[in-house]
Amino acid sequence: MILSFSGISQDRQQHVDTAKVTVAAVSVVGTPLANTRVDAFVDEDGHDKAALFHSGRVASGVPFGEYRIAVRSDDYRESTFYVEIAAPEVLITAGLEWYGVENVRVTAELRGKLAGFPLAWGDWWCKASSLYSRQQYESAVNPVDLSFDFGEVPPGVWVVACVANRKFIALRSVRVAGDAVPFTIDYKPNQDGEAVKH
Repeated sequence: MILSFSGISQDRQQHVDTAKVTVAAVSVVGTPLANTRVDAFVDEDGHDKAALFHSGRVASGVPFGEYRIAVRSDDYRESTFYVEIAAPEVLITAGLEWYGVENVRVTAELRGKLAGFPLAWGDWWCKASSLYSRQQYESAVNPVDLSFDFGEVPPGVWVVACVANRKFIALRSVRVAGDAVPFTIDYKPNQDGEAVKH
C-alpha cells in the first residue's frame, strides 16, 4: 500500500539559513585597518570556507553556524577566534595587535586602585577586557590598599570591572599605552548591582 499526500515531497531539501558576513579589522585602539584578509573560516565540520570572502572581507550565502575565523592585516598579528553566525547580516570586528619594532611584542602595565570604597567589604576582584580584541585578565584586589595589578598587557582600550560582596562596584574604560600610569577608580554610591559569583 502506497500513501500519497498532495504538496508533500519526501526528498524536499530543508531550508538552510544563510548570512551576509562582513569582516573589519581595527587596531587595539580602534583605528580601522586597511588590507583586511580572512585567512581561514572553518565550520564545525572542519571545512574552510574562506573562499566565500570576495575582496578579502565580504561573504554572501554563509550558512548559519559556528566558525573559527583567522583575520590578518599588514603589519599586524593574525587574530584567530570563534564566531557564531545566526543573523541575516553579520559584522565581525577583529582587534589586531601591532607586530612592534623588530617583531617584539609591545606591552604596558595595567594597574590601579579603588578609592573611597568601604574596607569592610570582601571577596574583591577585578577583570580587564580588551575593547577591540578578545583578551581578558583578572586580578585580586589587595584588601589593605584596594590596589589591583593585571601585569603587562598589550596597549589598547580596556574595560575594567570590579566586584566586591558579589556586586559590581566599578566599571571604567582606560587607554593603555607604553607610558601608562596607575589609575584610580573612585567610589560612587548607589551605582553598584548584583554580580554573578566568581
